[in-house]
Amino acid sequence: MLLVAFALAACAGMAQPDTFNKKAAAAYVTVQTVAESANTAYKAGKISKDDAANVVATGRATIQAIEVATVIHQGNPKAGEDKLAAALAVLQALQAYLATQGVN
Repeated sequence: MLLVAFALAACAGMAQPDTFNKKAAAAYVTVQTVAESANTAYKAGKISKDDAANVVATGRATIQAIEVATVIHQGNPKAGEDKLAAALAVLQALQAYLATQGVN
């Protein structure tokens, strides 16, 4: 969803997140969107209850990774950026999974 958000922002002429803090904020929103999408997919019968719970649990773990990245970034910006990139990769994997299940 984060990539979708970036793409939609670009299409709408809005600026993409260009700072660490803006990227982290967008990542938090993406976690929420992924969780909502998993819940919607479960209710629509597109994924199982266990799959939905796994997506939500992974999203919660990603929140922790974003928080750690934020702390690391204060003392070591490069390491913080790398940790945030890893968290974003997890979110992308969740989005890819949901997309394979027919979730927009």
